[in-house]
Amino acid sequence: MCPEKERYVRVVQKRISPYECNPDGSLNPSRLVKEYARSAADQDKPLPHELRSKELLENSMGYLLKHVFDCAPNNEDDLAVWYDFLWSRTRAIRKEITQLMLTDKTAVALVERCARLHILCAYKLCRLGFEKFDQNMNTENLAKCLQSLRHLYEDLAAQGIVFDTEAEFRGYDVMLHLYDSNILRQVLSYRKEVRDSRPVRLALQLSSALQNKNYVRFFRLLRRDATFLQCCICHRYFNTVQAKALLTMMTAYGRNSVFPLDTIWRVLAFDDREDALKSLAVYGVQQNDMDYNQVCQ
Repeated sequence: MCPEKERYVRVVQKRISPYECNPDGSLNPSRLVKEYARSAADQDKPLPHELRSKELLENSMGYLLKHVFDCAPNNEDDLAVWYDFLWSRTRAIRKEITQLMLTDKTAVALVERCARLHILCAYKLCRLGFEKFDQNMNTENLAKCLQSLRHLYEDLAAQGIVFDTEAEFRGYDVMLHLYDSNILRQVLSYRKEVRDSRPVRLALQLSSALQNKNYVRFFRLLRRDATFLQCCICHRYFNTVQAKALLTMMTAYGRNSVFPLDTIWRVLAFDDREDALKSLAVYGVQQNDMDYNQVCQ
């Protein structure tokens, strides 16, 4: 999974990840996975033996998912190391897909797994600070994965090859751009089966809810119809949508209004009552001293 030359260089430079070591900290060569390296203008093209074969790329991805991804730690520092390792190794796989000029079912399957990884990590690591997890960089990598899939689906469809997973990822593509007023034009370019699929229809309904400022409908659609990964990719909108919804409520009802706390935190998808109270406090809304189940301005 790692070229011999890279192995020697990384050992000398002490660039070995904990995920490539035995429990006692010693290097385990069978766990080494090729890491991502940026291309430079003066960098020589990789030699054939430095590129992994299609089969080896599949094996590398399978190893990463089974032995690293499924073993996510709970500690924040360890979680950051876990993500950095997965990002570097999956980015290297995507780079080699380009270098090998792969445009087949294997390439699609590999890039789809990379996209799912970035979708899940956007949610799983959202509470980490910027110094530990760069959400913008993760979103950029997700967007590149979805762009690559866009081209792969179109190129292979021209050859009569279509994928059952296309609707899923076309839906993610729309969900990543819910505030884009031109998204409908993009959807109209999809194949009819994809355009009429549940993931794409849901994405369009979510986009319509946000653009029409129907925040309750936005959360209701997610709660009722969305899969876990669809909720993960839409989680990036939660803080903004909750803030806009609360501001609208406070403006519409005016001062001295009373609201049921349980209804607010459930309808607007806060984690719990305490999470809702923190956001409400920003707008000068506190728990009612006479009834803790209500809040008032």
